[in-house]
Amino acid sequence: MPDKTKLSRHESRELAYKLIFAFDFNREENPEDLYNTYIEESGELSSEISHELFAGTAGNIEKIDIIIQEYSPTRKVSRIAKAAVTALRLAIYEMTREENPTPAVVAINEAMELVKEYGDEKSPSFVNGVLNKFARDRGLIAETKSRENE
Repeated sequence: MPDKTKLSRHESRELAYKLIFAFDFNREENPEDLYNTYIEESGELSSEISHELFAGTAGNIEKIDIIIQEYSPTRKVSRIAKAAVTALRLAIYEMTREENPTPAVVAINEAMELVKEYGDEKSPSFVNGVLNKFARDRGLIAETKSRENE
Protein backbone atom coordinates (compact mmCIF):
# COMPACT_ATOMS: atom_id res chain seq x y z
CA MET A 1 0.00 0.00 0.00
CA PRO A 2 1.50 3.38 -1.00
CA ASP A 3 2.34 5.88 1.73
CA LYS A 4 -0.29 8.64 1.80
CA THR A 5 1.56 11.90 2.40
CA LYS A 6 -0.41 14.36 0.27
CA LEU A 7 -4.10 15.20 0.04
CA SER A 8 -5.87 15.25 -3.31
CA ARG A 9 -7.91 18.35 -4.18
CA HIS A 10 -11.10 16.45 -3.29
CA GLU A 11 -9.65 15.34 0.06
CA SER A 12 -8.52 18.91 0.76
CA ARG A 13 -12.01 20.16 -0.02
CA GLU A 14 -13.54 17.47 2.21
CA LEU A 15 -11.29 18.50 5.09
CA ALA A 16 -12.29 22.15 4.60
CA TYR A 17 -15.95 21.04 4.53
CA LYS A 18 -15.59 19.23 7.87
CA LEU A 19 -13.94 22.26 9.44
CA ILE A 20 -16.55 24.70 8.12
CA PHE A 21 -19.22 22.40 9.56
CA ALA A 22 -17.44 22.42 12.94
CA PHE A 23 -16.94 26.19 12.79
CA ASP A 24 -20.70 26.65 12.50
CA PHE A 25 -21.00 25.24 16.02
CA ASN A 26 -17.93 27.10 17.36
CA ARG A 27 -18.24 30.60 15.91
CA GLU A 28 -16.64 32.17 18.98
CA GLU A 29 -13.44 30.18 18.39
CA ASN A 30 -10.65 31.65 16.30
CA PRO A 31 -10.76 29.82 12.92
CA GLU A 32 -6.98 29.37 12.89
CA ASP A 33 -7.07 27.76 16.35
CA LEU A 34 -9.96 25.50 15.31
CA TYR A 35 -8.05 24.40 12.22
CA ASN A 36 -4.82 23.67 14.10
CA THR A 37 -6.59 21.87 16.94
CA TYR A 38 -8.58 19.71 14.52
CA ILE A 39 -5.47 18.72 12.56
CA GLU A 40 -3.51 17.93 15.73
CA GLU A 41 -6.29 15.93 17.39
CA SER A 42 -7.57 14.08 14.33
CA GLY A 43 -4.17 13.19 12.93
CA GLU A 44 -5.49 14.05 9.45
CA LEU A 45 -3.15 15.35 6.82
CA SER A 46 -3.42 19.03 6.05
CA SER A 47 -2.85 21.01 2.88
CA GLU A 48 -2.51 24.61 1.81
CA ILE A 49 -5.72 24.16 -0.18
CA SER A 50 -7.77 22.89 2.77
CA HIS A 51 -6.42 25.67 4.98
CA GLU A 52 -7.17 28.40 2.41
CA LEU A 53 -10.67 27.09 1.69
CA PHE A 54 -11.54 26.85 5.37
CA ALA A 55 -10.01 30.20 6.37
CA GLY A 56 -11.53 31.99 3.38
CA THR A 57 -14.99 30.56 3.93
CA ALA A 58 -14.90 31.18 7.69
CA GLY A 59 -13.67 34.72 7.15
CA ASN A 60 -16.46 35.51 4.69
CA ILE A 61 -19.27 33.49 6.22
CA GLU A 62 -21.59 36.46 6.84
CA LYS A 63 -21.29 37.67 3.22
CA ILE A 64 -21.77 34.14 1.93
CA ASP A 65 -24.86 33.64 4.11
CA ILE A 66 -26.40 36.78 2.59
CA ILE A 67 -25.91 35.25 -0.85
CA ILE A 68 -27.41 31.94 0.29
CA GLN A 69 -30.41 33.78 1.71
CA GLU A 70 -30.87 35.65 -1.58
CA TYR A 71 -30.97 32.37 -3.51
CA SER A 72 -33.08 30.54 -0.94
CA PRO A 73 -35.73 33.13 -0.06
CA THR A 74 -38.20 30.63 1.41
CA ARG A 75 -35.68 29.19 3.91
CA LYS A 76 -33.64 31.07 6.46
CA VAL A 77 -30.00 30.05 6.46
CA SER A 78 -30.37 28.97 10.08
CA ARG A 79 -33.12 26.53 9.03
CA ILE A 80 -31.18 24.88 6.19
CA ALA A 81 -29.68 21.49 7.06
CA LYS A 82 -26.12 22.00 8.32
CA ALA A 83 -24.64 19.60 5.76
CA ALA A 84 -26.35 21.50 2.93
CA VAL A 85 -25.46 24.98 4.15
CA THR A 86 -21.85 23.89 4.64
CA ALA A 87 -21.66 22.68 1.03
CA LEU A 88 -23.26 25.93 -0.16
CA ARG A 89 -20.83 28.08 1.82
CA LEU A 90 -17.78 26.25 0.54
CA ALA A 91 -18.91 26.24 -3.11
CA ILE A 92 -19.91 29.90 -3.10
CA TYR A 93 -16.59 30.87 -1.54
CA GLU A 94 -14.71 28.84 -4.13
CA MET A 95 -16.57 30.43 -7.03
CA THR A 96 -16.23 34.00 -5.72
CA ARG A 97 -12.78 34.18 -4.19
CA GLU A 98 -10.66 36.87 -5.76
CA GLU A 99 -7.54 34.82 -6.38
CA ASN A 100 -7.84 31.69 -8.45
CA PRO A 101 -11.62 31.09 -8.26
CA THR A 102 -12.71 27.52 -8.82
CA PRO A 103 -14.68 27.01 -12.05
CA ALA A 104 -18.38 26.89 -11.19
CA VAL A 105 -18.92 23.45 -12.69
CA VAL A 106 -16.13 22.01 -10.53
CA ALA A 107 -17.31 23.77 -7.34
CA ILE A 108 -20.90 22.62 -7.91
CA ASN A 109 -19.88 19.03 -8.67
CA GLU A 110 -17.70 18.89 -5.57
CA ALA A 111 -20.47 20.36 -3.41
CA MET A 112 -22.82 17.72 -4.76
CA GLU A 113 -20.39 14.93 -3.88
CA LEU A 114 -19.98 16.25 -0.34
CA VAL A 115 -23.68 16.77 0.31
CA LYS A 116 -24.50 13.30 -1.09
CA GLU A 117 -22.04 11.82 1.39
CA TYR A 118 -22.89 13.95 4.43
CA GLY A 119 -26.40 15.30 3.83
CA ASP A 120 -29.90 13.90 3.81
CA GLU A 121 -31.77 12.71 0.72
CA LYS A 122 -33.28 16.16 0.01
CA SER A 123 -30.06 18.13 0.29
CA PRO A 124 -28.52 17.34 -3.13
CA SER A 125 -31.39 18.75 -5.17
CA PHE A 126 -31.62 21.83 -2.94
CA VAL A 127 -27.88 22.53 -3.08
CA ASN A 128 -27.78 21.91 -6.83
CA GLY A 129 -30.68 24.31 -7.44
CA VAL A 130 -29.24 27.11 -5.32
CA LEU A 131 -25.72 26.82 -6.73
CA ASN A 132 -26.82 26.56 -10.36
CA LYS A 133 -29.07 29.62 -10.06
CA PHE A 134 -26.29 31.57 -8.35
CA ALA A 135 -23.73 30.56 -10.99
CA ARG A 136 -26.07 31.38 -13.90
CA ASP A 137 -27.00 34.76 -12.41
CA ARG A 138 -23.31 35.63 -11.97
CA GLY A 139 -22.45 34.48 -15.49
CA LEU A 140 -20.25 31.68 -14.18
CA ILE A 141 -22.09 29.04 -16.21
CA ALA A 142 -24.17 29.41 -19.34
CA GLU A 143 -27.94 29.51 -19.26
CA THR A 144 -29.38 26.14 -20.18
CA LYS A 145 -31.90 26.00 -22.97
CA SER A 146 -35.05 24.04 -22.42
CA ARG A 147 -35.64 21.28 -24.96
CA GLU A 148 -38.84 23.02 -26.05
CA ASN A 149 -36.84 26.04 -27.26
CA GLU A 150 -34.41 24.04 -29.38
